[in-house]
Amino acid sequence: MTRTGPDFDALVAAAKAGAPPQDLWRAWYSLDAHWLLGSPSTPGSPFVGEVDGAGWVFLFTDSVRAFDTAPQLLGVTPEEVRAIKVHMPGAIDWLVSLGASGVTGIRVNQGASGFFAPLTNLVPMREYYAAEAARRG
Repeated sequence: MTRTGPDFDALVAAAKAGAPPQDLWRAWYSLDAHWLLGSPSTPGSPFVGEVDGAGWVFLFTDSVRAFDTAPQLLGVTPEEVRAIKVHMPGAIDWLVSLGASGVTGIRVNQGASGFFAPLTNLVPMREYYAAEAARRG
């Protein structure tokens, strides 16, 4: 497995150093698909982890990050990791629907190069970047 696409480590580092976060989110929304961790106890369902008392879905920009992070995040062996590929742009509506089951937001590339957003921001950001792409032609 190899990483392809935007360099999210560099984009996160730039955002932490003061670059506009729009560059990071623009790159995230440009991906065709994302990977999320499957629940170890409920096959086919996303893993929802708790951070600061809130439920979060953990997404990754590539399968390498998902499989590298999952064992320590889920407390499972590498063989037990289940990753689910979700395709854009439909993934956004599906993720937002998880709010009804108590999910607060998404955490992308959990770890040193991670970033996050509440579910309520996902649709407005999708619309913004889609309109921006349409203006650019």
